[in-house]
Amino acid sequence: MRVEDLKIIIFKSPYHSMNQNNFAQLMFGKIINNRIRTYLNYHGSGVFPLGAEDFIADHIIVAHSENDFFEPIASIKMITKDTCELFGQKLPIQAWLQDKANDNDVYDKVKMFLETNSDICYTGSYSCIKVNDDIDGLVHKLIAIGIYNLMKSKLCKHNFAAGLKTGQRFMHYVGWELFDEKVVTVPDINREKGYIYKLTDFSESLLSDNRELSRYWDDRIEISELESYDQNEVEAA
Repeated sequence: MRVEDLKIIIFKSPYHSMNQNNFAQLMFGKIINNRIRTYLNYHGSGVFPLGAEDFIADHIIVAHSENDFFEPIASIKMITKDTCELFGQKLPIQAWLQDKANDNDVYDKVKMFLETNSDICYTGSYSCIKVNDDIDGLVHKLIAIGIYNLMKSKLCKHNFAAGLKTGQRFMHYVGWELFDEKVVTVPDINREKGYIYKLTDFSESLLSDNRELSRYWDDRIEISELESYDQNEVEAA
């Protein structure tokens, strides 16, 4: 595998974009399969890194491209508070902070921030299949570059995430900082302990890499809704 064969793919809202799109359907299945495999490897049996938000989030994917065939290596999802509210869902961080094992003070602090700020999103479910040191390092950078540019395009000012022991280095590279020093429990990840992080300002390292590797973002593929949604047509059928 060569570094020049890596491709960034932005997969927008599978709920909308999988309709009559075989490539989208295939890609969604692959990233979910990779995520389950990765989380089982790191966290053990019983882990459940999936949620309803997977269907309405945008997924940043890094894939190996060869002869118009794309095999995903890594992916992460991003969803805005506005999108969650549109579909009657809570931002994932709100949902699992309500678990009885978590301190009400942390939940209240996050809730207050969400109510008094706008342009908020959540990023999570990062999975990556190891290839080799050179490829792995570049893949992490390209995922981070995807986060940076997608946040800019969505006008997202604040990005929440859960920080587990397996992802600390990546989170610091992107620019996430502790939102609260209290340890929290993440129910779906075998009740592992972690911290709440918030990203507002990106690290200088990421900003530098974004400039140096901008060709990967410029050459990205976007999977999005191809057809207009006609409610009358659906009802008539």
